[in-house]
Amino acid sequence: MAATPKVTPSLTPEILADSEAVAARIDQLLRADPQYRQHTKTILRAQDALRRVLADREWREYLDVEAAVNFRLDCALMMVARWAFEEGRLHTATSNRP
Repeated sequence: MAATPKVTPSLTPEILADSEAVAARIDQLLRADPQYRQHTKTILRAQDALRRVLADREWREYLDVEAAVNFRLDCALMMVARWAFEEGRLHTATSNRP
């Protein structure tokens, strides 16, 4: 698993209320990770090779599946980011009690 980048984007309740802002923070975090960038390059090369062997209709079907998978992943990342933030707030609140 990749190490957390040295500079991480901030999360606030206001940011977490805005799905686009959360997506931007997640994207910023992921793009800062060298392993993530390398994996992305590998995927793009594989997609390019696949595109060369598929007919247009088959390629469009693949893109539809890819879009659905990406949407599901986006939803999961939002859910995890919000959950982690709330857990952090709860942990901080309970650990600061006298």
